[in-house]
Amino acid sequence: MSTTLWFARCAQEHYASLQAEVESRDAQARLLRLCNDDVLIHMVGELARATGTCNACLYEATDENVEPLVAQLARAGALVQIICFVSNLDPEHIARLFQSGATEVIATSGAEVPQPRSQGRRVERTSPVDAMQCSGVDDDSAYGGQRCDVRAAPAPQSTVPASMTREPPAAPLDDLDEPEAAGGGAYGRVLERAARSAGAPPVSSPAQKLAPVVVAVAGSGGSGKTTLLAALAAFAARAGLRTALLDLDLMFGDACSLLGSEEPGDIGLLVEPAQRGVLREEDVVRASARVAPGLTVWGPMAVPERAELVTPGVERLIDVLQRESDIIFVDTSTHWSDAVAAAVATCDRCLVVGSHAASSIPSTKRVIELVQRMGVARTRMVGVLNRFGDEGCGEEYALRFEMSCALSAKACIADGGREINDLASFGQLPQALERQTPFARSVDDFAMQLLKELGCPVVGERASSQPAGAAASRRRLRLPWNKRAGDAA
Repeated sequence: MSTTLWFARCAQEHYASLQAEVESRDAQARLLRLCNDDVLIHMVGELARATGTCNACLYEATDENVEPLVAQLARAGALVQIICFVSNLDPEHIARLFQSGATEVIATSGAEVPQPRSQGRRVERTSPVDAMQCSGVDDDSAYGGQRCDVRAAPAPQSTVPASMTREPPAAPLDDLDEPEAAGGGAYGRVLERAARSAGAPPVSSPAQKLAPVVVAVAGSGGSGKTTLLAALAAFAARAGLRTALLDLDLMFGDACSLLGSEEPGDIGLLVEPAQRGVLREEDVVRASARVAPGLTVWGPMAVPERAELVTPGVERLIDVLQRESDIIFVDTSTHWSDAVAAAVATCDRCLVVGSHAASSIPSTKRVIELVQRMGVARTRMVGVLNRFGDEGCGEEYALRFEMSCALSAKACIADGGREINDLASFGQLPQALERQTPFARSVDDFAMQLLKELGCPVVGERASSQPAGAAASRRRLRLPWNKRAGDAA
């Protein structure tokens, strides 16, 4: 049995309590106590490069420096669990710990833990970060709703029931070429860029706010990821947002055809302009495909064998679209090119899409680990179970999927059946979303929750979300937001 390494930030007298908590989760775990935050961050970074996975416990996490520390540890990408022990149950502080990247907060023996109605000592409350709940299924409470758990720490001699123990982190992927340093290789450049983005000061001016990036990933093909992302993009466009959809399945992507465009764009046209160091307006427009009012698609490539050359163009395109659009959706492939890695590293939300296929759960766990190594905290991931309600994809499987992902934010999309497949194959996915079906309702509810959480100015809230004249105060590219496929340029 493999040994799992945990790091502890605590005083000597608290080491025994943390050791008991860790051993109750994994009897083979080893706990290393560190008192210096800089040493802790350095050790986590080194272990991330060596093994790709570790865990951390922070005792008495009540000082003002612990939230930035949790955020730095989460950005390291290797931490599967970050557990904070607090003696003062301050709801605002606990919420900030979760938002920084903590996976669990445990009250120490000195805290006044409110007793639940049941006899147990576990207390749950709804997180201030909005839960991703779905509609269109029989029982909304069966699956969905983000939870933050606060519970009393066990005494050193206590044990945790077998039903509450967690599986040890999966072994790191040995077949991936990882950079030895932050600047080594394409993935090193991606990680370095993500670290710079994470450390940048927050944008305070509404006129300078960048459009959020939503990326969808899946561990195996056939999960319905492309259909789901195209549906979300269509909903955002109908809600009045300037919506950009990037199809980074560069070789064989078909997002355009699902949305009714017979002439997909060629993102490969950005290769030469990106080599010049800047994308002009005509370059961006020429590589796009006009799909519907408010919705423009870039990708895939007309010459698939040149797919590896387009990464600089994709990075510059995302930079341009963050200033010129309201929201960006990025579809990916199961083959992770440098372009996919660059998009994932800069995303604001990563939708981890799975289904009830035989290999879906193990492959989903592996892709979550990979996304973490790209520098994306688990708090920015959403576990999405697609085709809920189909044969073999009921509440029992949904619970298995949720427990395997171990993500606090989750959602499920109702199965669309043969009707959705037939309409999408003829490019009528937007028309399918206008019908009152369980699939359409669950997509609408999930999309609305996602857009609100990201602060997008949807219809009915645009006036309150964006001051008058804010968009007019900056120059906008004349992108084909308001044109349909087949319109003259």
